[in-house]
Amino acid sequence: MPTVDYRDSLVELALSHGKPLERTDLESARTRAELGISSLDIIILMSGFMQRYGVADFRPEWVPMLESMDGICEVMEEIVGSAEVGK
Repeated sequence: MPTVDYRDSLVELALSHGKPLERTDLESARTRAELGISSLDIIILMSGFMQRYGVADFRPEWVPMLESMDGICEVMEEIVGSAEVGK
């Protein structure tokens, strides 16, 4: 489980990519599908998050994690952690 709640970052990222998403939507959702986010869309959103932190390598082990909200937050935490290590 991530130590930081990345749900607000996910909402901000989704909105910047034209996906209407609100924090309240995330409170009850357990999966990205429940939010209406396709598998391609979540990869695009994570790519945008990676660019924001200067992380270039998309890890294959992240793909199954991007199905659940907890997994998405874990991936976001790993991306931030990778950026901090690379500094």
